[in-house]
Amino acid sequence: PIHKLKCLLSALAAVVLATATPLLALLLMVWVAFTGALAAVYLRRRTGWVDRRVGLTHDLIERMVGHRTRIAQQPREQWHEGEDETLERYVHASSRMDDAAVWLLGIVPRGWMVAALAGLTPAFVQGGSPASLAVSLGGILLAVRAFERLTGGVWSLAGALIAWRQTAVVFRAAER
Repeated sequence: PIHKLKCLLSALAAVVLATATPLLALLLMVWVAFTGALAAVYLRRRTGWVDRRVGLTHDLIERMVGHRTRIAQQPREQWHEGEDETLERYVHASSRMDDAAVWLLGIVPRGWMVAALAGLTPAFVQGGSPASLAVSLGGILLAVRAFERLTGGVWSLAGALIAWRQTAVVFRAAER
């Protein structure tokens, strides 16, 4: 039901904008495509971040299990080789994921508001009818709310997809 409500809000915003200002409806379609591209980037970066985090966990466990062997066989100055580089790659992946999240959760809804108001400016300057301007403004606000819900849903869906990818191996093994 919530997914249908989000789609309904987006469709309703597109209809309202197309009725009042066709240029804004076109801008909305471009912004939806932009949002889809950002969602794909965010999913890819979050997946990479999770892979690095799980890799850090596996590396830690391997180092703990092999600690006695390392003490006995490896010179003391080589005990921690590679740890800084691994952590640096993790921090870099975290930063890239956070940047994508800022774009998805922050820039998309607020950027739409700025872009749409800029797209509405010519109609305002040319002296468009007050009813048309009011309907356009209502459509813009409706689309802002739809983008806020959409980006929040994409964020949650990305987490669910990644979690499923991590646990699917267990379910497949249980089937056998």
